[in-house]
Amino acid sequence: MKRILKKINDIVLSVETLILIAIVILNVFPWFINMEHYVVLSGSMEPEIHTGAMVYVDKNVAVENIKTGDIIAFKTNTVLVTHRVEKRDDKNKVFITKGDANENVDFAPVPYNMYVGKTVFSIPYFGYIMNYIHSIQGMIILVTVIISQSLLSRLLKDDEEDENNQIIIEGENENERK
Repeated sequence: MKRILKKINDIVLSVETLILIAIVILNVFPWFINMEHYVVLSGSMEPEIHTGAMVYVDKNVAVENIKTGDIIAFKTNTVLVTHRVEKRDDKNKVFITKGDANENVDFAPVPYNMYVGKTVFSIPYFGYIMNYIHSIQGMIILVTVIISQSLLSRLLKDDEEDENNQIIIEGENENERK
């Protein structure tokens, strides 16, 4: 039974480690290449970008390199928006944008100075996970899982060491009898 528990523990620990590595890479690596990531909060870009997706925005792409059809991130007064460029107006230095799920173009043109970067890829639903992990409840669960896993690993290791010590002691006792 202990061997089965140890195997299960090893598998769970391996999966947890892989998930943790993936989360760290997907959150930290973009900073090294001047990208930012954001959680999509609305369905205006469905089906291309789902609500709850994590979008990765390349801040290295200059305004001059954005063309019709590109998906860009831009600031409004209160939020960051990710929409598709329908038209460029270089004379007035604005983009005309539209969410794929919206029937009409956005009400206000996007001035070039509000442009943040070009959206290069997204990971569906990953934003939900990240938002949850950053919540109080998510942090409590994450810490609880890590502590529980550590305690279980330690208990299984202690049991294994006790069994090994018992075998050594029994072996010594047999040698003493001879």
